[in-house]
Amino acid sequence: WITFTALQLLDVHSTYEGLKYDCVYEGNPLVGTRPHLDRLILHKVVFLSPMYLSGYYGRVTKEDLEWSIGLYTIVVANNYDIVSQAKRNCN
Repeated sequence: WITFTALQLLDVHSTYEGLKYDCVYEGNPLVGTRPHLDRLILHKVVFLSPMYLSGYYGRVTKEDLEWSIGLYTIVVANNYDIVSQAKRNCN
């Protein structure tokens, strides 16, 4: 759970850093192409809070978390790669 939570924070951070550049846009249609930081955080809270609620918490298996951690590791790595490219190529 600590790793999953850390990856969620890194996802928000990497997205926020990327959006500082004019050539980077958010790919999640639920938050829009240029969401503000508060919108990114609100989205995470709304959509992930059920996972942290006590009734649901016990039903998430180790395998569920491993898949989510794997997916978000790829997402975060991609986000930071985009930030790196944007630093070189964008305003």
